[in-house]
Amino acid sequence: MKPSMLPFLVLIQFFAIWHVSDKAENNNTITADGHRFITGLIVLLAIWAGISSLLAINLSYQSRWFLSSWPAFWVTSIAVTIVMTPLMISRAARNTVRGIIDNTPLYGLVLFQGLRTLAIGGIMKSLNGEFALYYGLYIGIPDFIFGLSALVMARLVYQGRATDKAVALWNIAGAMIIVPFGMVLLQMGLPGPMQLFSNEPTITTIFEFPMALAPTVIVPVFVMMNLFVAMRILERTGTTTATRPAQ
Repeated sequence: MKPSMLPFLVLIQFFAIWHVSDKAENNNTITADGHRFITGLIVLLAIWAGISSLLAINLSYQSRWFLSSWPAFWVTSIAVTIVMTPLMISRAARNTVRGIIDNTPLYGLVLFQGLRTLAIGGIMKSLNGEFALYYGLYIGIPDFIFGLSALVMARLVYQGRATDKAVALWNIAGAMIIVPFGMVLLQMGLPGPMQLFSNEPTITTIFEFPMALAPTVIVPVFVMMNLFVAMRILERTGTTTATRPAQ
């Protein structure tokens, strides 16, 4: 196992989400139950991160069955399922997410995506022949650029020079790097009828530890944050427009 920032990035993501939830509770934007709900989700995601790490370490992710099971479309969705299941069935859960986003400065939500600049590690590995070159170029570079753009966008938001709609569209663009393009390109390097890229090293290295944390936990969290923020901004914008008096 080579040194990697990915385990630390998981911890940073989890702490950042817990911290903004805690601040929202302190400001009475969400309830104590809402904060406990978010803490519970983080615990479940941490458990999944541990399971995913073990599956990578014991090489289960390298088995023929797993690699031929279209994992780009299902193993990457486990973290999403953990988060979205309670949100789909509970209005209180959805209101908790709304409250956290409303309580957190928009520039802070944008800066969270700046952590994606760490995609530079995957790019360097692909250029050094340690990771699939096609994925490092086609997904790693756009992801890294998006992370850099977060630094610029956060400054614009802080200065009041970026509209909420612009931030929403920017978040949607960040999500689209992964869904659908990242998932499809990942599958295109794995065994099956979609396989197009087979040069060594193959994309199967993405399921080695600690790299496996990226597609199974880290990236899904970034994408969900993109979509939650974009949806809340558009929701607030729609509400404002609907309640604005006729001119």
